[in-house]
Amino acid sequence: MGGFTSQDRKQKTLDINDIESFSTDPWANAEKAPLDIVDHISYPDLKGLEVMLINPNSYYRKKLLGLGLAYVATSMQRCGINVHLMDCSAWSHDDIEVAKELIQSKVKIFGIGGMYPNFKEVERLCGLIRAVVPGATIILGGALPTPIPEFVLRKTKADICTIGEAEMTIPKLMGALANNESLEGIKGIAYIKDGEFFHNGNPHLPTQVTKKEVGLPALELFPLEHYFHSPKPHPFSQFDRNLPIVTGRGCPYACNFCYRVSAYRFRPVDEVMDEMGYMIDRYKVNSFYFEDDLFMLSHQKMRDFCEGIINRGYKVKYNCSGRVNTVNREIAQLMKESGCVAVYYGIESGSQEILNNMSKKTNLEQIYEAIRLTREQGIFCEYGFIYGEPNDNEQTMADTVKLVKNISSGEYRPQKIFGCVPFPGSGLYDWCKETGRIQDDQAFYDRYVCQDWSLDQLPVNMTTMSDEKINKVFKDANDNLSQFYLEKMSSDWVQHFGGAKENSEDVCKDPEAMRHLRTRVESSLNTFDISGRT
Repeated sequence: MGGFTSQDRKQKTLDINDIESFSTDPWANAEKAPLDIVDHISYPDLKGLEVMLINPNSYYRKKLLGLGLAYVATSMQRCGINVHLMDCSAWSHDDIEVAKELIQSKVKIFGIGGMYPNFKEVERLCGLIRAVVPGATIILGGALPTPIPEFVLRKTKADICTIGEAEMTIPKLMGALANNESLEGIKGIAYIKDGEFFHNGNPHLPTQVTKKEVGLPALELFPLEHYFHSPKPHPFSQFDRNLPIVTGRGCPYACNFCYRVSAYRFRPVDEVMDEMGYMIDRYKVNSFYFEDDLFMLSHQKMRDFCEGIINRGYKVKYNCSGRVNTVNREIAQLMKESGCVAVYYGIESGSQEILNNMSKKTNLEQIYEAIRLTREQGIFCEYGFIYGEPNDNEQTMADTVKLVKNISSGEYRPQKIFGCVPFPGSGLYDWCKETGRIQDDQAFYDRYVCQDWSLDQLPVNMTTMSDEKINKVFKDANDNLSQFYLEKMSSDWVQHFGGAKENSEDVCKDPEAMRHLRTRVESSLNTFDISGRT
């Protein structure tokens, strides 16, 4: 899990010269629930209770349904609660549209999920609720409040937040709210009462994330046809009918920049296949976004999954996230045969020193081999690169630029290098506080730019370079890559997508034809914060 734990950090404040590697401790040192807990969960009869769940606007044109919120809705429905959904992400609601829906719903209890880049959007929604719904109870959930619940509650003026995965918390919490009971004994929540902050401890985690434990996500609450007709990321067809799904939760790794770490659990393969079949039959789905934090966990998992699709005869497409140390030729071939069209690899750096520092547990040889094997099967590769780790410098950036160029051939995007952001809950965030780079939660809030595009920034300088120097290195590297794409990418595209060879030679004659690349940054569903990495 890395060279330092949070206990080590409490005993010794780390200077930058001390760093070999340190990792993110799971927020969910949370225990997995006992295997038989599902037999003891009580779902109170709360028929007549009305709750509105709100999916914040992501301000991103390629829409992704909020799967976490859909699982929370199922937990509420198991209690007989009438769940309303306001999908601000799908409809991009303005204030007046939000207010109208809030008022006309007559609902008094609201749940909002979010991640840190959504912070100011969540604030907006909480403010609107307070303005037009007297006596409302606001519950926050997800990766935004989990690591810093007191700060988030006080900043948003919300009442309660659920910590981590909420399915096993919801029945007791909603029962207490419905009956005006004390929140004191409910594990997995934090709340403000009479100005005082209370944290009741981490929740139990669903042990196997089975249908019996957490149910299936309440997709029927969402405007599915709107999602089916929204723009799709490459290489899906714009006529595909895509929906998200997960095969497991958490991640067994603990990279120091990640704030979504928790105990890894993967679902029974047959249950995943059954859910896919249900979605194919009911919603005419022909493609899937696998939203797992880590989909490609092991060779055995991938064999079981791919063979499950093949044996059931599903003719589908899918994309997923992967690690370069879990790919071999057999797995790549099975993925292609089962319908995989794209894999997102969080490569992060072209420097082995930095990969070691961030506890990535991969190496450069694995990176090149994984990309070669994946592309060999005609599967589109996407990547994530970040800069600004504590030991990053001019040379490590040069190493990363070199790697990006070396893997850019055929079918590829104009890849940018993003800033390494020490989000709350990550090992880097703790380290920044301990070394004085971040004074407190408010200081980070003031420095991080919450916006529709949240990746292209360095809110905290974690290196030994001056602020001026690191920003120059950051800008120059991306300018260098833009020029590289200007000179090379158009001919690569013409050749890859079937253009005449003589045309590919001609297009290189005007490298300025695609000069917009100098200022344009494109993202995919994977780079829009869904993995918690940015």
